[in-house]
Amino acid sequence: MSEINTKTKDILDKWSKKLEIDPQYTEEAFLKFLETEKDEKKARLKTIGKLQEEFGSVISNAPWFFTYLLDESGIVDIFELMRQKSINWFNDPERHDNALNQGMITEDGTPLDYREKVLGKLNEKKGLPLTGHSYLRTFFGIVSSTEDFNSPIIAEMIASGDFAKTLNNIEVKKFYKFRGNQNRKNPSRINLGISTKFIQIDPKITSREIADKINSIPIDQIEDDYKNNFAGKKNVSYVCPLRGAVTYLSLEPVKEHRIFVLTDEDSGAQIRCRIHESVPISFSVSDELLTFNRLYSDRNGKIGAQLKAYMVI
Repeated sequence: MSEINTKTKDILDKWSKKLEIDPQYTEEAFLKFLETEKDEKKARLKTIGKLQEEFGSVISNAPWFFTYLLDESGIVDIFELMRQKSINWFNDPERHDNALNQGMITEDGTPLDYREKVLGKLNEKKGLPLTGHSYLRTFFGIVSSTEDFNSPIIAEMIASGDFAKTLNNIEVKKFYKFRGNQNRKNPSRINLGISTKFIQIDPKITSREIADKINSIPIDQIEDDYKNNFAGKKNVSYVCPLRGAVTYLSLEPVKEHRIFVLTDEDSGAQIRCRIHESVPISFSVSDELLTFNRLYSDRNGKIGAQLKAYMVI
């Protein structure tokens, strides 16, 4: 590592203390800027700007959250999905009339904005041609307002608009610190602002210890959870946490899903779980999992689980 002169070191140390940052992180950031700037003052100022953006409240005063990230959607263009759905229905003889009657598309094949509401408010653009883009990027994980993960919640973190495309790249199954605004009506949803950045951290708690803090639903009580939180409801944000051992696993996809069985050895209860083929499987039979699911009832009235994310514990 290159030598840092006394003046620069004093200034960097002051900012490290001010923002409660590891001095080594500050110095490494400075040296990266120095490589390109070749001017210490400019490198210092760019370092200070970086620290203000990531750790200060100059750019955003949204509260800090900590998350163990379990899943992320990638960048999704909601309008493009709507357009494709409208066109598919329009071209399907069995759904053609429904597409027209529901205001999804015009008779000449122009897709329309058919949403009744947007963010809980009546959609003023309903019925207009669906043009442009609406980007969305959704993250899912265990979230806490403190780094020790006391009283964690299961939450979605939402980035929308062009910001969804510029938000920094991150990896799942890692710990991060970020700023966001918790939805008052739905605390399990946290909206990310244009100044949000996910900053990887090394907490003193392990993923296993966090999993032990989650109140999972006993597998022999899933009928009550299904009736209370899923039956007759659409677009439910709640996910059901289940904990058990894998006693059967098929890696051969059927209708884009793999199947496994989660069993509670003590009660003898079990549940059939579906996991989309795009989700990597890092577990095998006999492994214990904490899974996060949408519950459903099949044609025979038997409850199953559509897995959203999981932890091997």
